[in-house]
Amino acid sequence: MNKRIKQLLKSLKELYLIEVIEKVALKTKFMKIKRKITPEIFLSLCLFGGEDLWRSSLLQLRSRLEARENITISPQALDQRFNKESVEFLKSIFNEIFKKQDTILNVIVTKSFNLALEIISIYKSLTKKRRGHKPRPFFNFQRILD
Repeated sequence: MNKRIKQLLKSLKELYLIEVIEKVALKTKFMKIKRKITPEIFLSLCLFGGEDLWRSSLLQLRSRLEARENITISPQALDQRFNKESVEFLKSIFNEIFKKQDTILNVIVTKSFNLALEIISIYKSLTKKRRGHKPRPFFNFQRILD
């Protein structure tokens, strides 16, 4: 497997490790001590809680946590988790995701461009005149080249 692709897969796996999420949580001061709602549970609630996260009441969010994670917490305690540190935590996580996404896109674009160049060179070698006639390709790559 290509070295860059291996590196990309490794970096994506690293992003979703609990240790990495906790490291970001500590850096942003979202997690000062271990609590019922861990950084990965909070992240999961915010990312995969559905489109109606911003419309949900604290009681509804608490019910989701109880159903999904078997965590019993008061709405007031949950409300206290939505603070300046949680915003910084989510910003940092999204920045990491965007960095990884940028890496993925760079790999895809590079691979696609290299593949296109390879296809064009194959096309050119196949369309050289042979015995007085030029084969008709299914697709006209010459337009792309011009």
